[in-house]
Amino acid sequence: MTIFAPEMPSVRRLILRLLADNGGNFEGSEQLCQAIPADRSTVYWNLRKAHKYHLIRRSKNGSCGRGHKSIWILTKKGWSYVKP
Repeated sequence: MTIFAPEMPSVRRLILRLLADNGGNFEGSEQLCQAIPADRSTVYWNLRKAHKYHLIRRSKNGSCGRGHKSIWILTKKGWSYVKP
């Protein structure tokens, strides 16, 4: 008996594809939410799940306080899901 893994949600696939199209990274969580045609909470939920499964990682471009932006970076495992 073969058990197949459940299909990745479409919003998560869109996030990974957008990161791959931008060279593997994207700056700003809010800008990412605006670029994906889905509800904001759904995008944030899928970002957290993709981070949990090590498909993406997050880096910050500021030291502290206001004005920093998260930089979402596609990992090696994430690239394997994007490449055909």
